[in-house]
Amino acid sequence: MFLYKHKSNNCKQNFTNSLLTLMDAGKNIKRMLYNISPKTGRGTIVIYYSNSGKIKRFNTGVKLSAKEWDKRNHKPKRGALRVGDETIVDNIYNRLLSLINQHQHEFHGKLPPINYLEAGLNKPEPVTDVHKLFTEFIEERKNNKRLSESSIEYYEFAGKLMLEADKHYKYFLNLENFNYSFVEKYIDYCLNEKGNASSTINQRIEVFVTFVKWLDRKEVKHKIKPDTWEKLDKTKTDTLCLERDELNEILEYQPKTKREERTKDIIVFLSHTGMRQIDAKNLTKDYVLNGCLEFYPQKTIRKNIKVVIPISKPVKRILEKNNYTVPIYSPKYLSEYIKEFCSQIPLLKKNIIYKGERVPKYSTLTSHSIGRKTFINLVIQEGVPLPTLMGFTGHTHIDTVLKSYIDKHINNLPQLSKVFEFEEEELQNS
Repeated sequence: MFLYKHKSNNCKQNFTNSLLTLMDAGKNIKRMLYNISPKTGRGTIVIYYSNSGKIKRFNTGVKLSAKEWDKRNHKPKRGALRVGDETIVDNIYNRLLSLINQHQHEFHGKLPPINYLEAGLNKPEPVTDVHKLFTEFIEERKNNKRLSESSIEYYEFAGKLMLEADKHYKYFLNLENFNYSFVEKYIDYCLNEKGNASSTINQRIEVFVTFVKWLDRKEVKHKIKPDTWEKLDKTKTDTLCLERDELNEILEYQPKTKREERTKDIIVFLSHTGMRQIDAKNLTKDYVLNGCLEFYPQKTIRKNIKVVIPISKPVKRILEKNNYTVPIYSPKYLSEYIKEFCSQIPLLKKNIIYKGERVPKYSTLTSHSIGRKTFINLVIQEGVPLPTLMGFTGHTHIDTVLKSYIDKHINNLPQLSKVFEFEEEELQNS
């Protein structure tokens, strides 16, 4: 609002020129504090637009004190608005400016009429926030009756980690920068911050590929090219698991809280069965047959692969205690609770070299390492043949077991010790 008047033509001309210089690059658009209340001194921020003597004030709904308004530059003073209110004002302003630019491009520099801007502003704004789109994608997947509840939960967890990685690296993810550069950061976050296995990360990348296909079906414009994304090499991650004495110490530990008791049951059950979280969560009494757990794993159910696992005494105790269910936590809490529990176990406080750094072993453990990997390595240490082991785990390729699950250091140590102990005995007897 201008508080002075000029009577001369020159002054009027100067006034007009000064007004136009306040417009954005001659597009006759600016922010304005309008309808200031004499009682409160507060007004509403509007976006002012003029064309051929006609004006329109687009209401933002954001109110501000006149004391916090920069009259010279026609904008709020620095820090005067909350981040949310500032976003609202900037969003409306930028959308109007974009509509003006679009009209000028199509009609050789001509400013658009007011009704053109009104119509354009009323159109739904295209969503560019990847996280909002991913939420919409998950909601649509929930309506797909072919997907299990655990599969939906897996999708949701992939989205949660995507948001965490975005905030961790301050990437500000949108459709413009959602590319392999972000995927690499996501992989790094899952590896180094969450300790996830490479196979798990590759599955989450496949979720993103499915998401991109969904964007294509929705005709959402993007620059994503998942065909250029590389899967994570499984040799990039270390194979960690519990050793026999570490697992024995867990078995002897007396929980102090209900959470510790539940977490201990989960660790013992997974390490004694080698079951995946999804299968353990879906377990019912129907799985129990002739002293074994017999079922078709969710991951390979289409391949019709049956798994048979002998029920040990600790597993039987857990099943009977929980009415033949396993009290698995949600994936977003499970690894956190496992680390918290394992930090109470003295043997797991020892330092190990992990990804080039010296860290306590408990900080590297996940549900996969304490469960499936521990089971496989302990079974192999007892001399069970690989084909028999694969009947327990449901694997169809020996290479997968050898490359991704076996901790060669742990499994070779007992044999190596016996070799040299035998050599020493031979020398003593000679």
